[in-house]
Amino acid sequence: MTLFGAKGTTAIEISNVIGEVNQDYPKNEEDDEEGQNTKVLFANKFFVSNTTELIPEFSNLMQQKFNSDVQSLDFKTSEAVEKINFFVKKVTQGKIKKIISTEEISPKTSVILINALHFSGSWLEKFDKRRPELFKSLPPRQIDMIEKLQNEWNYNEGNDWQALGIPYKNKMAYMYIVLPKNEDGLQSLLQKMDYSIFKECTKSKMRDQITVSIPCFEISQEFELQEILKKIGITEIFTTKCNLSGMLKDQNQKLDSVIHKATINVDENGTEASAATEFNFAACCKKLIFKADHPFLYFITLNETFGEKKIKEVKVKKVLFMGIYC
Repeated sequence: MTLFGAKGTTAIEISNVIGEVNQDYPKNEEDDEEGQNTKVLFANKFFVSNTTELIPEFSNLMQQKFNSDVQSLDFKTSEAVEKINFFVKKVTQGKIKKIISTEEISPKTSVILINALHFSGSWLEKFDKRRPELFKSLPPRQIDMIEKLQNEWNYNEGNDWQALGIPYKNKMAYMYIVLPKNEDGLQSLLQKMDYSIFKECTKSKMRDQITVSIPCFEISQEFELQEILKKIGITEIFTTKCNLSGMLKDQNQKLDSVIHKATINVDENGTEASAATEFNFAACCKKLIFKADHPFLYFITLNETFGEKKIKEVKVKKVLFMGIYC
């Protein structure tokens, strides 16, 4: 959304990193089968200081393209923080109750952009009940694992990793777990992870007879993304050279901070999270074991719509969540 208000080299830097902007911004999606919902809820909102003027064309574009309205607030009052946090709490259905505090807003704050997302999904087929096992982290610890013997789940592997795609109801979304083959291989995997490996992890390749064991886990994390964005090439927006002339009438502005907060819960029933070619078959051979008992990368994807009964293709539309479990 910020890209539409950026101009000059500020816009070029953002565009170089995120690529071409999709002309159709994702809509809320919901699917229901026998009361088992898969829900993806998106919401965006601009909170603007009552001393700041937005370019009218920018406000109209945000409403038309992103269904995002603009709310004027007095950032010098605690009421502003309460309203922002209430918006996030509502969109994430109470999973994220607070994204900002009074200490993070100053009289110089002009615009706060909030992007909120909530995902909840039940597995296409439930896992067996949980049982305690040792997770090989540093230090090792006892956790609850869930297990299932499954046919025709999406499975791929490279020289030093395995990737398993676990479908949610109606296969509208998948959780992918990318598991290093070495117990201490996560850092090495993260360093070389790129789009080509992502495509290998998610390509359609069904495998029969997989014994799957994965942890039950619940994670809540908050990140300040400014340094990460700088490392991948978005720098000017954080300096006095920042050009947001497509958004703000006052040109003496820059981006102060980018805060990302996410929660995710995975158990035998499914996942709840708040903060996505030709069909090939692998050769049938001996039963495969996929045991995620050491640190791994995971992501949840929203996929293309498939046929009523049988999946013909797994095609990722967008990644909704990404994280590591260690």
